[in-house]
Amino acid sequence: MSNCTTKEQFIEEVFELAFGDNAINRDFSFQEVLTKLKEEGEELHHYQENTIVAYDRSQLDDALGEKATDADWEVCQNAIHDNDYAWSAMSDACANAEEEVSNV
Repeated sequence: MSNCTTKEQFIEEVFELAFGDNAINRDFSFQEVLTKLKEEGEELHHYQENTIVAYDRSQLDDALGEKATDADWEVCQNAIHDNDYAWSAMSDACANAEEEVSNV
């Protein structure tokens, strides 16, 4: 995400998070953008609640409360590299977007 220095730049970034490139010029309403971000946030939250993510074996051991098996580690690594998990990079932006856009 680029550095937003104005409200207009912020709004454009939020629209693009929701609907992709040039979304600001594609006649989406603020409400449509908020609805889309909420839906994606809810999907992400559900995904994260049902996935253990660990970046090393000791984190996985801690999350499981016991020594992880190789199969446990493989499942964990697959979750990290799953394309859906990439949405976590924008989860903070989505969480704050509704408040910021509502203040416009």
